[in-house]
Amino acid sequence: MANVVASKKYLSEFDVLLAQSEALEFVKTVPDETFQLVVTSLSGMPYQKRRELPGFLERQERMLKEFVRVLRTGGSLCLQSGKYVRRREVVPLDAFLLPLVRKNSGSRTASSCSAQGLQLSAG
Repeated sequence: MANVVASKKYLSEFDVLLAQSEALEFVKTVPDETFQLVVTSLSGMPYQKRRELPGFLERQERMLKEFVRVLRTGGSLCLQSGKYVRRREVVPLDAFLLPLVRKNSGSRTASSCSAQGLQLSAG
């Protein structure tokens, strides 16, 4: 049977680890190249607190750097990115995030995997 663990910080003994805290705080507790798969939704979405897009993207870039750091070679990062809505204009956030993922992924491959999500494969 799989060892499923829920925690606010990284624990080393698990098959499946469910982080129960804000993503950036949690991922900073994780050693380099730990995970085969990271699945997350972006925190601080602009629609959640009416944040402006530039500040939101700066925060996401900090998070993406940490997510890439904790991925093993051959690992994947899947993130739900949602949409940005302002003045009746709806823009998929992956249009802004894919360049950030590519910038911070080094030799890894970044691609859009759905209308509102991105995937990074560490190769």
